[in-house]
Amino acid sequence: MRLIDADELQIKIASLSKLARSDAQKSLMGRVLYIIDQMPTITTPQWIRAEERLPEGNKEVLIYLPEYDSVEMAALFEIPSLNLKEWAQDEDAFMLDEVSHWMPLPEPPKEVRDDG
Repeated sequence: MRLIDADELQIKIASLSKLARSDAQKSLMGRVLYIIDQMPTITTPQWIRAEERLPEGNKEVLIYLPEYDSVEMAALFEIPSLNLKEWAQDEDAFMLDEVSHWMPLPEPPKEVRDDG
């Protein structure tokens, strides 16, 4: 499946519909524009600067470690009584200032295929 820019496609089809000669062609173009307009919008998570905002605690996210040019999965671990926050990943931990950006994980698939 290819993702397309529906807004750009609508512009191209709308300009083509001006060239339509018959009512049937105009109707078809109108239906295509309507179908495009009804399609869901897919949003992709964006990197968030860690100094601007941190994620909820104990929720796994992707983190970027600029020192290693590495993307990892980790959760923000907090102990309020000790005023402690750090990124935890299995047995590893990263200090807050080691992570420059983070982003939420995408939603898991709604349908899982059973190949067995």
